[in-house]
Amino acid sequence: MNGVNGWKRRWRGWAVVPAATVLLAAALGCAGPEEKRSKYFERGQDNFDRQEYEKAFVDFRNAVKADPEFVEGYYMAGRAALGKNNPEQAVKFFQNVLAKAPNHVGANVELGRLLLMGRQFEEAGARAEAALAGQADNYEALLLEASVLLADHKGGAARDLLEPLLERPESTADLFLLLAASYRQLALPDREGEILAKGRQAFARSVPLALASANFFLAAGDFSGVEQELSRAAGLEPDNPAHALRLAEFLWERQRQGEADALLKGILAGDQVEEERWGAVIAFYAARRQFTAAAAFLEQGLAAHANSFRLRFLAKDIALQQGEPARAIELLRQCRSLDAKNPAWPLANRQLAQLLFEAGLVDEAEGLVAEVLKQNGQDLDARALSGAIRLLKGETDQAIAEYRQVVQGRPEAVDGYLQLADSHVRNREFKLAEDVLRQVQKVAGGERGAGIGLARIMALQGKRPEAEQILRETLARDPGEPAILIELGDFYQAKGEAAAAEEYYREALEIVAGHSGVTLRLAGLLGRNERWTEAIGLLNHALEREPGSDSLLGALVRAQLAAGDEAEARKLLVKRTSARPADGFAHNLLGSLQMNAGEHGAAEASFRRAAELAPGTSAPLFNLARCAILAGRSEQLLAEAETAMAEQADSPFGYLLASLL
Repeated sequence: MNGVNGWKRRWRGWAVVPAATVLLAAALGCAGPEEKRSKYFERGQDNFDRQEYEKAFVDFRNAVKADPEFVEGYYMAGRAALGKNNPEQAVKFFQNVLAKAPNHVGANVELGRLLLMGRQFEEAGARAEAALAGQADNYEALLLEASVLLADHKGGAARDLLEPLLERPESTADLFLLLAASYRQLALPDREGEILAKGRQAFARSVPLALASANFFLAAGDFSGVEQELSRAAGLEPDNPAHALRLAEFLWERQRQGEADALLKGILAGDQVEEERWGAVIAFYAARRQFTAAAAFLEQGLAAHANSFRLRFLAKDIALQQGEPARAIELLRQCRSLDAKNPAWPLANRQLAQLLFEAGLVDEAEGLVAEVLKQNGQDLDARALSGAIRLLKGETDQAIAEYRQVVQGRPEAVDGYLQLADSHVRNREFKLAEDVLRQVQKVAGGERGAGIGLARIMALQGKRPEAEQILRETLARDPGEPAILIELGDFYQAKGEAAAAEEYYREALEIVAGHSGVTLRLAGLLGRNERWTEAIGLLNHALEREPGSDSLLGALVRAQLAAGDEAEARKLLVKRTSARPADGFAHNLLGSLQMNAGEHGAAEASFRRAAELAPGTSAPLFNLARCAILAGRSEQLLAEAETAMAEQADSPFGYLLASLL
């Protein structure tokens, strides 16, 4: 009975299959291997010609299953994989071709192109040579060889190879693009312009030629030419918003914002606009710090795509760019209420955990990381964050275990080794840390992070001459690298050699103007030498470049107070809180100034605002408690804290405030 029912179930499943498919399956079932191969291959060719690459791939794969020695089947399967945008899969099939036919022209050319895109120039050159060994005058193989020559900055050799191809009937737009690149390498702008003009005439519908021409005109200062070619690219591919975005960027830079706005609105025209388009337009405005416009489009985009992770991630990035981590955290919290099966859900949790960790909410961050790792124990980014949390809690052995997993999972990534070495240092296991960093140098050659780490280990052990030598050797391998210059500045500052430290900090600042880390170091050094005017000027300049930086703001206020200019510090903070009303750090700083001036009522209001903006952080609540004590209001505030706890047992405001009082 069960067998009959099983047969019926199978028949019900088969009943929905089209008759033609059943007949084809029957025909193939009766055919021999060669006939099967031919039928699959012919059907694959038909699907490939119709650009139905997924179907074509399945057919070609079935053809090589029927005949594992069928070289052309592997080759066409690779091309179909490229058509469906799966280069990794394509590489495997092209490698199968070359294992059976090393001089197969098509497979060598296709694989060479992929290697070239991956910047594996030597291997790409070997593929070009193999293709030309199979067919010495093959047009596509010659283009590949020219591309390799250009990548090796051999523009003259590339030109000599390419110019004769202009006479051949199979001429393509790629030939004109490569010739233009060779002339550019040879600093022959007239020839470059001529060949691009000929290319546009021969291939008027080539988008790459239009874009290359736009770049040529931009370098030549011909802005009307730039606009014409970018407009042409947008017209040739109206469904590709990237061209309209490029044109909008150009118009914006030419102070034609109104026209750029119109183009961007055009990208969003229609009834059902994809979230990718919303994201591109929002990112455009955010990159230009047009946050009002970005916020308006974000609101519209989220109304159209209420469950979008992508748009919330973008909104989070903008909030961080504006110096509003609390808003960024709230946006990521929203993601937790969305579809937990979405691949972006663990990423949202991990990013939220990272922000909470940075905000000092370590326990909540730890819980989220545990949740992510429970879902996927191989999430190495979560492992790395777990290691950072363990380190912060002083659990160095557990941190080492986490970072070891990161290193094992990503043996090519340097950061994991550096974090592992740092954990060993904190555990005072200097020899183990040194071994890890020596391993980094084997993996990544003269990687500067390893050199800096080794120098620090030597310094910690009191081996300052060895530390100095390592830093100088690291700088010699990578001259002008800011991280090494900053490290040398730190080294000499620790030695008490202020002049040498200042020299290295200033050299680093010339390379990375406004860098907050080196600015803070140099300002601190100047301050210790009572050079407050210089320190204030330096910090003001850096804050203009990075207006959302809490560390720069705090350092500038401290410098102004140290210089005896409380009025300027207050003016700065009032301006900051007015421009950024959600900046809890600035409200807390302003409250401190008000409290020190005896303005307890205003200070209490500032501290309350700061606590609202960053719930669970202790600094504003500590200041609020101190202010209440100074103002004789501690009993009233304690009663308020107890009321908050009665209403919500785990109230951060009530719990922290009561414990402080």
